[in-house]
Amino acid sequence: MKKLLSLSALALIVLSPPAFAQARGLNNGRPLPPQGGPTVAPQLAGFNARVFAAEVAQDGTLVAGIGATLAQRIATGAYVVRFHPTNLHTACFWTGTVADRNPGLVPVGYVTIDARVGTNNAIFVSTFDQSGNYADRPFIINIICRGR
Repeated sequence: MKKLLSLSALALIVLSPPAFAQARGLNNGRPLPPQGGPTVAPQLAGFNARVFAAEVAQDGTLVAGIGATLAQRIATGAYVVRFHPTNLHTACFWTGTVADRNPGLVPVGYVTIDARVGTNNAIFVSTFDQSGNYADRPFIINIICRGR
């Protein structure tokens, strides 16, 4: 009986976090979520996302990736990154940042990303220093594509 009561109490805590937090005085004075409303984002019907990523060194080497097949430095601060999907320009959204996964400081800068002309499975990446001048920088790109 004691075990059943413990499991019931645990289920109540897990299934009703706002009420439990309020009863215990938790949440450090911040507003609690509304009672009775959804506490998680609803699932999107039919949404089947595909995710791709690339980590590129400042010399254009493809360090790591998911679905990335090629990275190439074509000029100072200019790179091409090719991915496996063939409809990258019409079915995907991308973002990137100056970064790498190694400990230590990454040079200050920023990234711009655009579709690569003449292909449907590559993107063009430009990297800049803090003054806005083209400069070689390591970067990481994340891509999310609509499913088929």
